[in-house]
Amino acid sequence: MEPQYSTKLLSHILTHDATKPTLVFSGRHARAECVAPHSHSCSELILFQQGEARVDFNHRSFEAKPGHVLVIPPHASHNQISTEHVITTYLGFRPHIDLFTEPCMLRVGDGKFIAGCFSVISNSVYHQKRVNGDALSCILQALLMELIELFIHERRHDQMPENVARAVEFIEEQITEPIDVEAIAKYAHVSTSRLHALFAEHLSISPKRYLKEKRMALAKQYLQDPYLSVKEIASRCGYNDVNFFIRQFRQANELPPAAWRKQHLVAEAQH
Repeated sequence: MEPQYSTKLLSHILTHDATKPTLVFSGRHARAECVAPHSHSCSELILFQQGEARVDFNHRSFEAKPGHVLVIPPHASHNQISTEHVITTYLGFRPHIDLFTEPCMLRVGDGKFIAGCFSVISNSVYHQKRVNGDALSCILQALLMELIELFIHERRHDQMPENVARAVEFIEEQITEPIDVEAIAKYAHVSTSRLHALFAEHLSISPKRYLKEKRMALAKQYLQDPYLSVKEIASRCGYNDVNFFIRQFRQANELPPAAWRKQHLVAEAQH
C-alpha cells in the first residue's frame, strides 16, 4: 500500500535539520546519444526540457517529454533511449524521501518555479559559483516540496473516475476564464445532471461550489500582492463583473476583498 502523507507532515520532515536535503550532484544533458544503464546511491531528479526519450527500469518504462520530471529512488538502474536531440537537467540529493519508493513521472508542464529551481542549482554547480550551501539546500527543499505536492495531487487525480478527473482538470486549467458548469460538463463528456451526481459521490461538493472555492483560494493568493487592484484580481479569477466577484468573496469570507487584504497584510506586518 502506498504510504499516506499530508503536505504539512512532509513539510515538517523536510524542514527538520536532521533531514535537510543535501545536493550530491547536478548537471545538464544536451545530446542525441543514448544513456547506458546506471544507478546512483542517492535519489535523482531529471527535468526533461527538449526532445522525447524512453527511460527503462527493471519492471517498467516511461515515455518522457518536455515538462516531465522523473523521480528516481536510490539504486534504481535506468537508461535513456532517444533518437533525437534531448535536453535535460538532473540532480542527485540525499536523504531519500520515503514517499518516492518507486520511480515515477510527474507532469509539471511549463512550471516556471520548478524549472527555475533546477536552473539555479545546476548553473551554480556548472559555473562553480560560490553559493552558500544552506542557500542551495533551501532551494532544493523548496523544489522537493513543490514536487511532493504535485505527486499527492496527481495520485488523488488518478483515483478519480475519468469524467471527474477531466472536469477537475478543466477547472484547474481554465480557472482564469469565465467558465460555467455547462462548459465543465461538456469537457467531461457528461450532462450537467450527471456531473452534479459524480461530484456529489466522489468529491462531496457540487461543481459550482468546487469552482467557487478554487477561485476564492486563487483570489486570496492575488490579494497578498498589494500592487494588484481588486478589479484585476477579479479578472484573473475568471470574473468579468468585479461587483459580482466582491459579493462572492464577501459571502465566502465574511469580508469584501479590500478589507480582507487590509486585515491580512496588517497581521503579516505584525509578525
